[in-house]
Amino acid sequence: MIKNNEHNRLKAYDFEKRVGLYLNQKYKTNFKEKALIVGNNKEHKFDLVSDDNSIVVECKSYKWTKGSNFPSAKISIIIEAIFYFSRIKANKKIIVIQDSFNDKGESLVDVFLKRYDGILDDIEVWAYYVGNSLNDDVVKIKREKKEIWYEKMYKNC
Repeated sequence: MIKNNEHNRLKAYDFEKRVGLYLNQKYKTNFKEKALIVGNNKEHKFDLVSDDNSIVVECKSYKWTKGSNFPSAKISIIIEAIFYFSRIKANKKIIVIQDSFNDKGESLVDVFLKRYDGILDDIEVWAYYVGNSLNDDVVKIKREKKEIWYEKMYKNC
């Protein structure tokens, strides 16, 4: 099991920049913050979007509360991102979370997935562990995209 090195933990803005650099290397394209249309006269700024809009990413850097409780209020921001993801077309939709471990050794990403896997549909979830440099960072795909659950149900309607 990886334990996140808390002294390498990045602030939200720096984490987003680091993930952007990682994605630039991995996919050989540029990523930047970009607003996409999510409804009638409604846009949402996604953290990182590839030049061709085929990959859309939200970056989150949350930790367990001081009492090692699940940070439900902060996680509600991820639930909002899941809603916005449901309103766009992209080949890849990714939530990248800078993982954190509570006093019992539980991964925030793993607990998040236990609670919310059923609403993630075509969204991948990555756990990101910051190393001393970009080359030392570890990224684990904790959830692959799946089919959108209701498409089969309404296919013949």
